[in-house]
Amino acid sequence: MKDDKKINDILDTMNDRIAHIEDALVDFRKVLIKIASQGNSIVAFLREMEIEEIDDYTSEKIPSFEDFVKTNTSKNKKVEVTTSSPTSLGKIQEVLETLIEDNKQLKELEKELEKNKDKITPGQFGES
Repeated sequence: MKDDKKINDILDTMNDRIAHIEDALVDFRKVLIKIASQGNSIVAFLREMEIEEIDDYTSEKIPSFEDFVKTNTSKNKKVEVTTSSPTSLGKIQEVLETLIEDNKQLKELEKELEKNKDKITPGQFGES
């Protein structure tokens, strides 16, 4: 009899401990669900954020070749000019101006695409 009572007490204690563990697991599950929900909302928030690039190089004036020579010769540096004619300098300046203009047009296109990204279907070509 004593042994049966002792076994019943041990089984009741074990049953209480198991119930406590089950309750703790339910609480932990609720916390994990909240953490996953918060993680999903953070991901959704980060997807909606728009990061704007800052183009420092387009806002600055491109120095001319003459300015470059003046700046470097004033610092007692020897500058060797490999171009033989001023027309090649003009061509270089034209190419640089073209690149800057193309970059501006590309930025405008990116802004336009960003405005209409909800209307764009990936992989679709031509008219639908």
